[in-house]
Amino acid sequence: MKASTNVGLRKSTFDSSYHGLIIRILQKRKKPMSLKEITTIILKMKKSYSKSPEKTISAILQRSKHIRQVGRSMFALSEHYKNPTFSTR
Repeated sequence: MKASTNVGLRKSTFDSSYHGLIIRILQKRKKPMSLKEITTIILKMKKSYSKSPEKTISAILQRSKHIRQVGRSMFALSEHYKNPTFSTR
Protein backbone atom coordinates (compact mmCIF):
# COMPACT_ATOMS: atom_id res chain seq x y z
CA MET A 1 0.00 0.00 0.00
CA LYS A 2 1.41 3.38 -1.03
CA ALA A 3 1.74 6.09 1.64
CA SER A 4 -0.13 9.33 1.05
CA THR A 5 1.95 12.44 0.34
CA ASN A 6 -0.70 14.85 1.63
CA VAL A 7 0.57 14.77 5.23
CA GLY A 8 -2.77 13.96 6.86
CA LEU A 9 -4.88 16.67 5.22
CA ARG A 10 -8.30 16.14 3.69
CA LYS A 11 -8.31 16.50 -0.10
CA SER A 12 -10.69 19.49 -0.06
CA THR A 13 -8.51 21.30 2.49
CA PHE A 14 -5.29 20.39 0.71
CA ASP A 15 -6.43 21.80 -2.63
CA SER A 16 -7.96 25.08 -1.52
CA SER A 17 -6.40 26.35 1.71
CA TYR A 18 -3.24 28.36 2.19
CA HIS A 19 -1.98 25.62 4.51
CA GLY A 20 -2.46 22.95 1.85
CA LEU A 21 -0.77 25.06 -0.80
CA ILE A 22 2.19 25.78 1.48
CA ILE A 23 2.65 22.06 2.18
CA ARG A 24 2.48 21.27 -1.54
CA ILE A 25 5.12 23.93 -2.29
CA LEU A 26 7.48 22.66 0.43
CA GLN A 27 7.01 19.06 -0.75
CA LYS A 28 8.01 20.02 -4.29
CA ARG A 29 11.08 22.03 -3.20
CA LYS A 30 12.28 19.52 -0.56
CA LYS A 31 14.38 22.25 1.06
CA PRO A 32 13.79 25.14 3.47
CA MET A 33 12.22 28.25 2.01
CA SER A 34 11.94 31.80 3.30
CA LEU A 35 8.64 33.38 4.24
CA LYS A 36 9.04 35.85 1.39
CA GLU A 37 9.55 33.05 -1.19
CA ILE A 38 6.54 31.11 0.07
CA THR A 39 4.33 34.22 0.10
CA THR A 40 5.32 35.17 -3.46
CA ILE A 41 4.45 31.71 -4.79
CA ILE A 42 1.18 31.54 -2.84
CA LEU A 43 0.03 34.93 -4.15
CA LYS A 44 0.65 33.74 -7.72
CA MET A 45 -1.51 30.67 -7.07
CA LYS A 46 -4.35 32.21 -5.06
CA LYS A 47 -5.77 35.70 -4.60
CA SER A 48 -5.47 37.13 -1.11
CA TYR A 49 -7.99 39.53 0.42
CA SER A 50 -5.74 40.17 3.40
CA LYS A 51 -4.19 43.59 3.96
CA SER A 52 -0.94 41.89 4.97
CA PRO A 53 -0.69 38.47 3.29
CA GLU A 54 2.86 37.89 4.53
CA LYS A 55 1.67 38.11 8.16
CA THR A 56 -1.24 35.78 7.39
CA ILE A 57 1.05 33.16 5.87
CA SER A 58 3.55 33.60 8.71
CA ALA A 59 0.80 32.83 11.23
CA ILE A 60 -0.22 29.71 9.29
CA LEU A 61 3.39 28.51 9.14
CA GLN A 62 3.94 29.00 12.86
CA ARG A 63 0.72 27.21 13.88
CA SER A 64 1.15 24.19 11.61
CA LYS A 65 2.24 20.90 13.15
CA HIS A 66 3.47 19.77 9.70
CA ILE A 67 5.89 22.66 9.22
CA ARG A 68 8.96 23.51 11.28
CA GLN A 69 10.93 26.75 11.47
CA VAL A 70 14.57 25.89 10.71
CA GLY A 71 16.10 29.36 10.76
CA ARG A 72 15.21 33.00 10.86
CA SER A 73 12.17 33.27 8.60
CA MET A 74 13.05 29.85 7.06
CA PHE A 75 10.56 26.98 7.04
CA ALA A 76 10.59 23.32 6.01
CA LEU A 77 8.30 20.32 6.28
CA SER A 78 8.74 18.47 9.56
CA GLU A 79 9.19 15.17 7.68
CA HIS A 80 12.12 16.61 5.70
CA TYR A 81 13.71 18.14 8.79
CA LYS A 82 13.76 14.78 10.65
CA ASN A 83 15.71 13.17 7.81
CA PRO A 84 19.43 13.01 8.77
CA THR A 85 20.53 13.73 5.17
CA PHE A 86 18.55 16.98 5.10
CA SER A 87 20.76 20.05 5.30
CA THR A 88 19.63 23.54 6.28
CA ARG A 89 22.58 25.18 4.50
